[in-house]
Amino acid sequence: MNDGTPFSVPTRPQMIMTQAALAQHPLAHRQIESGPYRCTVQSPPATQSRVTNGIETVAGLPPYRPVSVFNAKDFDAIPDNWRVAMANGADVYFFLAENGHGLWFDLQANNAGERYTAVVIGSQGINALTGLEIPKDQFPPRLEQFTNCPVHGTPFNRTGGRGNSHCSQCGYDWPDQNYLSNTNGETFWRDGFRTPEGANGSQNADSGKTRQWLFTATEEGRGVAQQLIGERRTEGMSLTFYQSRDLKPRPSYGTRGGYGGGLLGGGMKGSFDDVGLESMAAPTRSMSAHRGPEIAAGALINQQVGRDRLGPAAWDPTTARFVWILPIYAEAMAAIIASARGQSKGFMGNMPTGYQP
Repeated sequence: MNDGTPFSVPTRPQMIMTQAALAQHPLAHRQIESGPYRCTVQSPPATQSRVTNGIETVAGLPPYRPVSVFNAKDFDAIPDNWRVAMANGADVYFFLAENGHGLWFDLQANNAGERYTAVVIGSQGINALTGLEIPKDQFPPRLEQFTNCPVHGTPFNRTGGRGNSHCSQCGYDWPDQNYLSNTNGETFWRDGFRTPEGANGSQNADSGKTRQWLFTATEEGRGVAQQLIGERRTEGMSLTFYQSRDLKPRPSYGTRGGYGGGLLGGGMKGSFDDVGLESMAAPTRSMSAHRGPEIAAGALINQQVGRDRLGPAAWDPTTARFVWILPIYAEAMAAIIASARGQSKGFMGNMPTGYQP
């Protein structure tokens, strides 16, 4: 009998969109797979900048923190532009983004292939190594090595103690190329935007470092593409992979912390707009609630860009594959995850099931 004493009604906990919970989902993937290419997405808490006497100290590499990724083809409630991209041959993956976290791509699994791998990395529509906007009518993005300034077209100034790629008009050194490759036996991962900043405030290509990719809210106005190209920026990150024309020998590759880890499958065509990467302002852009974070420039990291010793002509354009990677927030993630296809568990829907102590 109720004696009038207030009592609380017990409640059941709801599934919270966390990285740990998403890792248990039956459609979660540990890595991105696109034809022969592989990539693991890492998103540790952002590295904090350390400044002494007005000079930022170069930090070491951020730690491993792999996050689960999901293939958009497995879900119904996805934006229309994702569908357009997939219809034109792109692979589209998404993952849970957390503001205040960094991002890096682990590409080491590609070192096991019979051919070398090159990759052009885009961040919201700009090249992550050069900062230049990726032309919307250039698809797939070209592999380029520079002998002249890519902005002014003038020969680099190789005098006065500068590096081999200094543009007097720009006032800084450019990277040797606009892409990564594993032809040099060095590291094959990327943590952020390449910067000509060097140790102790120096600026030259030989000591060029990296600014960590950092997730921030649009309202903060810190996104790099947000500031460089404004409403022309696109969503998320992109990886355009290529294989070498020739088979490779078996080189020894650097590892990170002891851990090793037809165009676009016969049909990629047209431009970035054709594959769904229309700009933020485009009227055809759908489901704006799925817009994820901006990609800002975080702490200074000790990471350089190794030169491709083979050159752009060594890469086979028919092996190109484009991967679009979308960091999205928890609310949008929950809506998409709830629309999983191909589930056959009746009223249990897409809930994680099973038990392994």
